[in-house]
Amino acid sequence: MTSVQVVMKNRKVAAILFVLALFASPLAAQEKKPLPPFIHNSGLLVHPKNPAVVYASFWIYGVYKSEDYGKSWRPVNKGFKNTSVYNLVIHPRDPRILYAGTHAGGVYKTIDGGGSWMEVNKGLTTGTIWDLAIEPQRPQTLYALTSLGLFKTVDGGERWTRLPGELPGPPPDQQMTLFTVPSPFTIYLQNGGLLFRWMGETPASPSAWSPPLLKEVTTIRAKPFAYDANAVAIYAGTGNGLFKTTDGGAHWTLLSTEPKLPSWIVLDPSHSEI
Repeated sequence: MTSVQVVMKNRKVAAILFVLALFASPLAAQEKKPLPPFIHNSGLLVHPKNPAVVYASFWIYGVYKSEDYGKSWRPVNKGFKNTSVYNLVIHPRDPRILYAGTHAGGVYKTIDGGGSWMEVNKGLTTGTIWDLAIEPQRPQTLYALTSLGLFKTVDGGERWTRLPGELPGPPPDQQMTLFTVPSPFTIYLQNGGLLFRWMGETPASPSAWSPPLLKEVTTIRAKPFAYDANAVAIYAGTGNGLFKTTDGGAHWTLLSTEPKLPSWIVLDPSHSEI
């Protein structure tokens, strides 16, 4: 067994992953219509200061919140005009603030832990947000990944600006994912199963992006990446198993041939070896 595990032995994280079995949850009784046997779970977030608080996003049912490690859940969708939520990010310093990217509804923001949501779409010229990423050191700065390219806000969503240049890889589609590493600040983009890296202020052209770092990263719309700040390591779940890099993606080490194509990799925030 490797030193990095896919969160199955950690009791709290396993409870968090209970969201994947939401179809068996008592929440179904709270809905006006019964939940289908399979729910498109698009995101999972843990409160950075209180791991009992977990948020889950869904492509149809919006955002759900648990305050007991996933034992029970409730919808927190007040203010959404479109509850097809593709992704969530949370403010690292003020966890009451979250952003949600939606299908055809743009970006929504909550400042009260999901109590209510408001649209923050000024400057966005497309409503479908495939992914969101937040700068850990400057959390007022976010990036929205769309089929038109990257949009950026430096004021917490008050206004968005499209960054010049095209995205690397094949024509953009819903399989794209985005994530950031804090030090040095780096943007990683997965597009069409290829992983690209960019470092700097403005990804202005395709030449600003690295060549593909890892072939066949993923072939599904998911986020099979995890960043370990202690070891300065990135883990990637691929069609060939679990890989690790400690040099920003230049070289990768195969840790395990299983699992193949995971939807998520989650590190225990207190014990990143798990």
